[in-house]
Formats: sequence, C-alpha cells, structure tokens
Amino acid sequence: MRKLAVLALLAALPTPAFAQMAMPGFSGFYIQAYGGLRVPDNLQYNGTAQDLGIGTSLGASVGVDTTIPGVSAEFDYMHSSANYSALGTSLDSQSFMVDGIYNLDLNMGGLKPYLGAGLGAVNVTYKSSDSGTGLGFQVKAGVSGPITDQLSWFGEYRYQQAIGNLNIGSPAYPVEYASHSLLGGIKISFGGGAAPSGGGYNGY
Repeated sequence: MRKLAVLALLAALPTPAFAQMAMPGFSGFYIQAYGGLRVPDNLQYNGTAQDLGIGTSLGASVGVDTTIPGVSAEFDYMHSSANYSALGTSLDSQSFMVDGIYNLDLNMGGLKPYLGAGLGAVNVTYKSSDSGTGLGFQVKAGVSGPITDQLSWFGEYRYQQAIGNLNIGSPAYPVEYASHSLLGGIKISFGGGAAPSGGGYNGY
C-alpha cells in the first residue's frame, strides 16, 4: 500500500494543477514611493540606552503581482534618520529588503488592508562616520485605496530591526538598531489594471 501511495503521489506531480500551484505566474508590476515619520525610540548604544527623537523615513519599491489572489512580492529600499537626544549625533539607516505582501479583500468599499514581511540587509551609520551592515527584517500593516485605474494611495505602519547587535567603528562597539515608522505613499501599477493595495495585488 505504501508503494502504491508513493507512485500515486509521483504521478500527480506533473499535472497542470500542481505545476500552476508550484509555479505561480505574474499578472502585472508596480512601483511605489513613500515617506513619513520615524517614531521616537530608545536603543542600546555601546552598552547604554539612548533616546532618539522624531525622525524621517523615505523609500521606494518595485513589485510584481502574482496570479495567486492577493499575493505580491517586492524589492524595497528605505532610508531613515533621527538624532540622539543627549549625544548630539544622528543615526542614519538604509535597508534593502525582499518583501512578501498579502492583501485582505474585506469588502470595505474600495479600501483594502494588507500585511507584509521582508528580509534583507540593514546598514547603519552613527556619528556621521562609523557604520556597519547586518541582516535585518521588517513587518508592516496598512490600508490602501484607488485613485484612478493605475494609481492608488496607501498608508502603513512599519517596524524594522537588525537581527542582533551591529558592530561598528574601529575599535568596534555594539549598537542596537530598530525603527517604527508611520508612512504614506503613492503606487503606480502596470499591466494589471487598478491598484487598490499598497504593495499588493491589483484585483478588486
């Protein structure tokens, strides 16, 4: 019986249904630009917790909508900057992430919530010179609505963090990096019709 079950499974693998599920296609692509505020925070700086004031976050992304309803993937770049309240120096960061986005169709009169998560690299600069790069991740949640057939707006909350401390400077010292950002932006979609979701699927 086990041999028959294995043979049946192997026979099912080449079927069109399996191929379509395993290799989703693309229904269109999009570009986004966004900006907003970096929320004040408290992070470890060389073993001491330091307050960061309000800052700015700016970025852009390029993505593709898949043939799986509500699912898209994108390559995202974000730059953020904030000043240490007591040190008189700034914290600047750049991130390059590959994100997966899922859009929820909740029949909200054109509005669509979405969730996303990404993994990539984070580069941070302290004291305008000491810098380091490490692995990082981000998660985001937002809502979007259409403006025209190809243009839409979106607003989101995004959390970003380096995985572990980053060692920067010479001699090296450990620093913690994380950010909370409130963002708003515009999305332009191509090849898939209207674009109701920030960083996501084009279908209504």
